[in-house]
Amino acid sequence: MSGYAINMSSGALSLVNGSPFALPGRLLTVAGDPTGKFVYVATDDGFLSAFTIDSQAGSLTPVAG
Repeated sequence: MSGYAINMSSGALSLVNGSPFALPGRLLTVAGDPTGKFVYVATDDGFLSAFTIDSQAGSLTPVAG
């Protein structure tokens, strides 16, 4: 899975630090929490992965466990 940051002035996309991110299967869906601190990813083999979002850089860090 790849993460992108949006340049709000130009609309250009750039890969966030650490991207692409390894997943245990094929991506089915991505959802963010209302606070903007986490993103959740479901894969076709039944795994749910959670990542924290760095509010400054937009980078994602896997949540342990």
